[in-house]
Amino acid sequence: MGNLVVRTQLYLAFISEALLNLFDCCINPQLFDALMDFTIRNWAHQSAKLKVILEKHDDQRISAVYYLCLRFGFSQTQSDTRAHGVLHTNWLHSDDGKEKSSSTYKKCSSVC
Repeated sequence: MGNLVVRTQLYLAFISEALLNLFDCCINPQLFDALMDFTIRNWAHQSAKLKVILEKHDDQRISAVYYLCLRFGFSQTQSDTRAHGVLHTNWLHSDDGKEKSSSTYKKCSSVC
C-alpha cells in the first residue's frame, strides 16, 4: 500500500488536515517520488502490462481519496469529483488519458 493511500486512512478531525496530509506527498520526496512516477508513466506507454498495473494503482489512489471525502460528509458525486481533482492535478499527470481528463472536467463542471 502506497504512502498516499496510508495517509488517507489516518484519523484527522477536519478535511483540511486530511488534504494537507496528502499534499505532504507532493512536497516530500520520501513520501512520493514524482520523478520515478513520471518515469513509470512514460514506460507504461510502451508496456501494456505495466499500464494495467499502473491503472490499478491509480484506481486505488482515487478510491482512497474518494472514501476519505465520504468520511467527511461529502456526497458520492462530490467525493468522486474531489478525488479525481486532487489526484489529477497533483499525481496523475496527463499521459495519453484525454478520456480521463475529459471525464474529470465533466464531473467538475456538473458539481462546481
